[in-house]
Amino acid sequence: MEPLQAASSRILHFPLEGALPPGHVLAVAYPLGLVAHLGCEEGLPCLLGAALFTPTELLVLDPVVESYPHYCPYEVLLARLAGGSSSDEQAVARARQQLYEAYDEGRGEVLLRPLRNVLSRVRLKLHVLGLDVVAMVETGYLLRAVKARTGSSSGAGCRK
Repeated sequence: MEPLQAASSRILHFPLEGALPPGHVLAVAYPLGLVAHLGCEEGLPCLLGAALFTPTELLVLDPVVESYPHYCPYEVLLARLAGGSSSDEQAVARARQQLYEAYDEGRGEVLLRPLRNVLSRVRLKLHVLGLDVVAMVETGYLLRAVKARTGSSSGAGCRK
């Protein structure tokens, strides 16, 4: 998914069609670590949710959001945690090789544990924004909308 970028800042806007309602975006302000769910209600721009993310949490959130609506493979996330770029094919190939070797040696879970720890914190913060990250067994992670809970209302909205 191609983000919409504000011209003079490092704030990216992701429409996330299908995970967010039409006209809503996920705005990521990288310098601040702020991630916000923005929408429009009754003709007014609204902040529907916001959360602060650590630099490490942003490292793994970024490729998951950029991969939407597809899943983000483990090796891409491991490459990011190791300081590489999700678009650096060599870093991703190294992470893929590490993952294959770890699985062969029966220590795949050990290799993935730091990634899972970070993603558990990311998931909690994304829930405030109406989003979730779900694991795809032995594959990667997928961004999706939080399943609606029955009998509760979000209470979010804008006031005039």
